[in-house]
Parts: sequence; structure tokens; C-alpha cells
Amino acid sequence: MINLRASVWEYLLDAEMNVRYWGYLVQRFMRREKVLKITLAFTSSSTILSLHWWQRFPDVPVGLGALNAAVAIILPILNYSERIETIANLRGSWRQLCIEYERLWQRAYTGDSLSECENELRLLKDRTVQLGNIESRQPDDRKLVRRCQQEVKQARGLTG
Repeated sequence: MINLRASVWEYLLDAEMNVRYWGYLVQRFMRREKVLKITLAFTSSSTILSLHWWQRFPDVPVGLGALNAAVAIILPILNYSERIETIANLRGSWRQLCIEYERLWQRAYTGDSLSECENELRLLKDRTVQLGNIESRQPDDRKLVRRCQQEVKQARGLTG
């Protein structure tokens, strides 16, 4: 029972870390997409508004037009909308797993049937592996992972 508890505890902490990690990443990509869209809106309207200054500052409309074209090309290539959706779904899946690992931890801690807990842990592990396959196609920010691990340790009172 002790090994089961230890295993469930580790998976629970990992799930909590992943909830934080994917939450931070979705915020990061939402900010980036917003900045690019605002830049696109600003440069397209500024290019038109700056045309009357063409005589005095010929580089301004040209520069704004070039920036506008670059952002218009980059935005669909980066495809932040799809990334945001995928990452938000990952966060939701990890949140659900976190809740289920928490329930399993409570059951294992109170001494529920060992075989039932082991079976449930096996099913949760399978879902964790499936999420890992989706994650492998997403950004991997090791520094952010370490930050999230520290946050989980602090939240659980595991740091001294």
C-alpha cells in the first residue's frame, strides 16, 4: 500500500505541475497573439493615415507597410489560435486528471481496496501517457517546468 500511495502522490504532484505549466503557456500564447493582432491593426491603419506625410517622411508609410506585411504573413504561420486551443485542452485534461489523482490519493490514504486503487491508477496512467503524446508536439519550456514544480512544492508545503 505504501508504494501505491507514493506512486499516486508523485502522479498527483506531476498533474498539478502540468495544470500550472499549460495554464502559463496558454496565457503566454494568448498575449503573443494579441500583440500581433494589435500590431497588425495598428500598422494597417497607420499606413493609411501616414500617407499624407509621404512627402516629408517617405520611410514611415513604407516601414509600416513592410511591418504590416510581415505580421500578416507570420500570424497564420505561427497559428496561435490552434495552439491556444490545443494547450487549453491539455490544461483542462490535466486538471481533470489532477482531480482524479487527488480522489485516488484520498482513497489510498484511507485504506480503500488495494486492487481497486491499483486498477484505477493503471487507468489514470494510461490517460497520462495519452496526454504525453499530445504534449510531445507542443512547446517545451524547461525553465517554466522547474518554476511550476517549485510552485507545487510550495503549495503542498514540501519546501523548507
